[in-house]
Amino acid sequence: MKIIQITLIFILLLVCFVFYKNYIKKTDNVEEKPLIIESSLLKNEKNLIKNLSYEVNLPNNKLYKISAATSELVIENNVELMKMVNVQAVFLDDKNKPLNVEANSAIYDTFNYKTEFKDNIIVKYLDKLIFSDNMELDFQKNILILYNNVKYKDQKYEMFSDKILIDLINGNIDINMFEENKNIEFKNIN
Repeated sequence: MKIIQITLIFILLLVCFVFYKNYIKKTDNVEEKPLIIESSLLKNEKNLIKNLSYEVNLPNNKLYKISAATSELVIENNVELMKMVNVQAVFLDDKNKPLNVEANSAIYDTFNYKTEFKDNIIVKYLDKLIFSDNMELDFQKNILILYNNVKYKDQKYEMFSDKILIDLINGNIDINMFEENKNIEFKNIN
């Protein structure tokens, strides 16, 4: 029994090392910390990993961390993706202001770090809470887009819209609807 456990651990470490060397270490202008696997387990050759965390140092002193209770490594169109369940992420801007995200699931691109979050998304940014069904975090465009059933709430207001766009460089927030003839629902909660 111990030989099987030791063999499985060795295989897991070997897979992690090869994955790190071949895919994570390739990025030129991004300094990345090693893949952190706290309590990993590969099951049934489906590449399932428990408690997976990534930490990426982005240009201009920005940091992105993402973790999930369970993840599955998949390759689609020669792109390596992590399908994640029970996801938590944090983006720290150059002033160390956190943008925290929780979601039921996400798809994380291991090459460009673009992440698509889905279902029961909660974003905490400064004194604001944003809820939505879908969200995309794109570091190449430096934007975060929340869409479908979006609810924005701060200390004074509550708004319902189709889409919110947050500029990751200057922190500007743009709230709008998909159809121009529809209005954003707005409530003063004070």
